[in-house]
Amino acid sequence: MKITEVSATDLEIPYKVEYRPAWQPGLVRRSRDFTIIKIVTDEGVVGYSGTDGHHDLIRRLA
Repeated sequence: MKITEVSATDLEIPYKVEYRPAWQPGLVRRSRDFTIIKIVTDEGVVGYSGTDGHHDLIRRLA
């Protein structure tokens, strides 16, 4: 089995209300960044994964 396709899609998921994380004083968050990764093999197996934030390295590898 070999990987034939890798793709990464960045999403921005808006919050209904903004919040201020206690661990980052002064920061106001209105949304969450999320990246979904899709991997396809030559045998037709498809897998998905996700990671918090937008990761430029993943997009460059895809």
